[in-house]
This record gives sequence, structure tokens and C-alpha cells, in this order.
Amino acid sequence: MILKSWTIKAMIFIPEQQQTLSIDQVERSDFEHFYACPDNQQTLDILQSRQQGQQIILVGPALSGCSHLLKACCLYQPSLTAMYIPLKVWSKRDTACLQQLHHMDLICVDDVDVLIDLPLWQEAMFELINTCTRHNISMVVSAHTLVAQLDLWPDLKTRLQAMLYTPLRSISSQHLRSALLGLIQSRNLNVHPQLVDYLLNNISRDYGMLKPLLIAFDQYCMRQKCSMTPFEFKRFYPTYLHHD
Repeated sequence: MILKSWTIKAMIFIPEQQQTLSIDQVERSDFEHFYACPDNQQTLDILQSRQQGQQIILVGPALSGCSHLLKACCLYQPSLTAMYIPLKVWSKRDTACLQQLHHMDLICVDDVDVLIDLPLWQEAMFELINTCTRHNISMVVSAHTLVAQLDLWPDLKTRLQAMLYTPLRSISSQHLRSALLGLIQSRNLNVHPQLVDYLLNNISRDYGMLKPLLIAFDQYCMRQKCSMTPFEFKRFYPTYLHHD
């Protein structure tokens, strides 16, 4: 195993059955490991200072870090009972998994866009929002498109539009490069000049993913006694993806 794996556990309740889902992360998806460019600082401030019972909708393009921030919200206050719901996965299940969640303190629902053409799930999401309102449960929902542009059940759309809108903007290459170069300098990594460009163009634009990846690659190169070059990275990356 290359890196310690952190786990977020979410409890879902199905009639007469309780199931635990684990979401394994290569490194903790917390606020510390999310690089916030100046355009996104206000959004982070809102997420970190949210009040109990507040409902927030985070809207940003794909790969901007919405999923990372929803998981970060779950981890930010360990004393709270929090749940992360990835709708891309859960929407393939029975809608009953969204029931009996009134005991939660925080519910984060990722990718509400996928509910288009899923009327039963739209109704279940509507009821979940009502449950959160009745029981003063905080809620953070993510979408990649403005709610007004989503073809959703009107009642659900009204509930989503009533939430506090917080935009998340893509980080420019300039800011990502600065973040990665700062990491390289702080850890005294002997990185080939072309490696940063290779990572940004071919692997990810998520700082929360690239930071542990670079650290793991450094550990690999020390063990193999090789340089941190794009060529060596191509040999290392498959082992990183399949570590257990």
C-alpha cells in the first residue's frame, strides 16, 4: 500500500435493513487539501461557517471540486453525524435509501443533475429536503448546472432554488501550477520540469488529488532510486491506481 487510506462511512437505512457504505479516499478530502483560488475563497468561507439547519447548493463545472468539498463538509466537524450521498451511485438503488434520515446532523448530496428523467428519485429528493427542513438538518447539494436550467419536477426545483446559491469556479492553470510548485518547494522534491505540465494535462486538475499523488510518486522514486520524470510516472501510476 502506497498511502494510508481514509474512509468516510455513510449509513443508509432500508426497510428492515441497515447498510454501511464506505467511500475510500487516497488522502482525506478535507478543506486543507483543497486549493482555493481567490475566486473560490468566499465559497469555502460559506461552507465552513454554515449554521445548523442551513441549506446550500454548490454549483460548479465538472472537475471543479464539488465532490471534494461535499466530503470536506462531512469531515469538517467530527462531532456531527454526517452523510455523503453520491447520486451517480445511489440513484441506481431504490429510493427507500433516502428515508429515515432524520437522525443526521448534515446531509451532503452530490450531482443532483443526474436526477433528470428519474421522477421517483426527484420526488424522494424533494421529501429528503422537507425532512431536513423539519428536523433542522444542514444540507449541502451540488450541481454542475444552474437549477433554473435543469429539467426537474417544479416542486423540487423550487426547493433547490430556495437554498443559498454558492458558485464554484474552475481553478485556472496558473493557480494550479502555483499550488503544485509550492508543494514541490515545501517538500524539496526533485521534480523534472515537464512533470507538472504532464500531470495537469493528463491526470487531473484537482489539487486534492494531485497532492497525495505527488507525495506517493516521490516515495516510489526514493524506493526505486529513480528521478521524478514523466517517464517514471507512467510506470508508477498503474500501481498507484491499483494499490490495496
